[in-house]
Amino acid sequence: MERIANALGRERGDGSQVSLSPVAEKIAKHLGVRTEEVAILAISTRWRHLYFLVPEALKKVGFVPLSSNSALAARTARDSRPEIENNFASATHATVFEGV
Repeated sequence: MERIANALGRERGDGSQVSLSPVAEKIAKHLGVRTEEVAILAISTRWRHLYFLVPEALKKVGFVPLSSNSALAARTARDSRPEIENNFASATHATVFEGV
């Protein structure tokens, strides 16, 4: 994952953008989940929130404040420490993202 992130961080010489959909598909296949269950987020340029890059349906729905105490993604970004959440489906999270 770190190699993918580093590659995405470098600007491509031809000016084209890297498609994250194939990355999400590979992650989903590896984890045995549906592609729409994989989210790739980015940190805003001012480090105040996370926003969705994948899935496409969540791009314009909203963002996750880095100050959120309940958001696993925000906590991971703040602490720079990965975490495995085995009960994520039953954990409380913003319903705005669930309805999409």
